Amino acid sequence: MIWRRYNPGVLCKISSQPTFTSHGFATARAGDHDTIIFSEHISLESFPSCSDYFGREVVCRADQTATVLAFLGRPYRISFTAGWEYDVYEVLVDKSICQIFARNLVELMTPAEKTDRG
Repeated sequence: MIWRRYNPGVLCKISSQPTFTSHGFATARAGDHDTIIFSEHISLESFPSCSDYFGREVVCRADQTATVLAFLGRPYRISFTAGWEYDVYEVLVDKSICQIFARNLVELMTPAEKTDRG
């Protein structure tokens, strides 16, 4: 069984910092004025390489709300022991669909959920 950090339908906020993993691999591009640029697709087959991101670019603001649509997996070259930050999700952000590494998502919780989780 593959563990998923976020399930479909979960609301998250966009984290614009950092734009790289703990191992130094890029997860997105930094934009102007605390924005971050995601791509429509991330190549799970080739990451990490120089041509991992393709399709339309989606510019997001820090703390912008996103809805998780699907868990897509982890790049094939990345071991599952490397950590959750490499998990890739398809998300809906301001009427645009893009793919985002878990590193750049933070789950939003209601006050009741925060109390329940301690």
